Amino acid sequence: MRHHRPPCGALRPARPRRRALARLAALALLAGPAGAGPADPPQIAPAYVAAALPAIGYVTPNRPAPGGGEGIGGCSATLISPTEVLTAAHCVEDAPDPQSIHVTFGWRDGPPLWRTAILSLTLAPGRHGDTRDRDSYRTDVARLTLPRPVPADLVTPIPVARPRDGADYEIWGYRMGDPTLLSGHARCRAQAIDPQLLVSDCSVVAGFSGAPLLIETGACVAVAAVMVARFDAAGRAARSLAVRPDAVLAPD
Repeated sequence: MRHHRPPCGALRPARPRRRALARLAALALLAGPAGAGPADPPQIAPAYVAAALPAIGYVTPNRPAPGGGEGIGGCSATLISPTEVLTAAHCVEDAPDPQSIHVTFGWRDGPPLWRTAILSLTLAPGRHGDTRDRDSYRTDVARLTLPRPVPADLVTPIPVARPRDGADYEIWGYRMGDPTLLSGHARCRAQAIDPQLLVSDCSVVAGFSGAPLLIETGACVAVAAVMVARFDAAGRAARSLAVRPDAVLAPD
C-alpha cells in the first residue's frame, strides 16, 4: 500500500504565527487565471505533509492522463469524498462533455494510484463563464462526481472546513509543465474579502487553478477554499485568490 495517510494528528507540527495580511479588502481584483504570467516557483512538498497529498489530483478536460497526448492544459483538484472532487470551474466548463474530463490521483514516483473519467459535473449556480470579474471569481468552483468510489486504502479524501481568522494555510498543486510533481507553499496567510473569496500571500503557477487552500482544523487538514487566480501587482502582500466551495457541495 503506497502513500497511506496517517492519523490526522500526525500531519504536521505546530508552527509560529505570521503577521496577518494588511488592507486586503482595499485591493482591486487585478488578477488572472492561476496559470497566467510569471510567479515565484513553489516549494517542494515537505515530508510532514506528504502523506496527505495523494488526495490532491490533476484534472485534464480531454485526455486521460498528464503527458498522454495533445489537449487542453490541466489543473489541480482535491478528492473531498470517495466520489467527489473539487476544482476550479474555468478548468472544466469548456470540456465538450463531462465524460471527456479525467482526474488522476497519487502521481508520484511511478504510476498514479487512481485514474478515472468523471460521471458528472456541477457548477456553482449562476455561473456564466470565465469573465475574470468578481462575480466570475465567486462562482469559479466545480464539483466532479466520479463513477465509482476511490478506494480508501489508496487515497483518503480531505474534508471541507470553513476558513478561520488568523489561521495558517497551505497551497499545494501540480504544475502544468510537470503534473507528476506536486509542489506548493506552506505557512500562507489568508483573509476573506467577502463571504466567498479569500486572498493569500502565496503565489501560484500554471496548473494551480483548482488547487486546495488547506487549513488545519483541530488535528486534521481540510480544504478551506479552491484556488482560482493570481495577483499580478508587484510588491503587494496578496498573491493569489481562492473561492469557498459551498455553492457546489452536495447536501449532507
